Amino acid sequence: MNYTDLITFYGTKDIEATTAFYQDLLGLRLASDQGKCRIFEVAPHALAAFCEHLDVTHSLKSPLLTFVLDDIDGCFAKLKDHCEVVEPPKRNDQFNLYHFFILDNNGYTLEFQKFLDPDWNQLRAADSQ
Repeated sequence: MNYTDLITFYGTKDIEATTAFYQDLLGLRLASDQGKCRIFEVAPHALAAFCEHLDVTHSLKSPLLTFVLDDIDGCFAKLKDHCEVVEPPKRNDQFNLYHFFILDNNGYTLEFQKFLDPDWNQLRAADSQ
């Protein structure tokens, strides 16, 4: 099988507030507006969709949408006044990463992380060639 994209679907009660959060605050590109369902590009071939016809069900641990980036502290500075902070930036030695957690406007937990393992960066660089 040759998959071209990955889309993860989440429920939302307010598509406009969700669009403002993901498009305006996080800066994600709106890939498709289907009215009651909007799909945002998180990274090439990785998309997150929010739909009003799906239930909003979650706990603090699941589902978890994780954004991988280098500037964790800069991202946290941008988001901390607009979201509920679950856990501020910290190093996680168990998984060798630096990360923080917030809640989006739907109550979903979002993680923003940087892998500290040089093997991860080498693997990602090799994938992009």
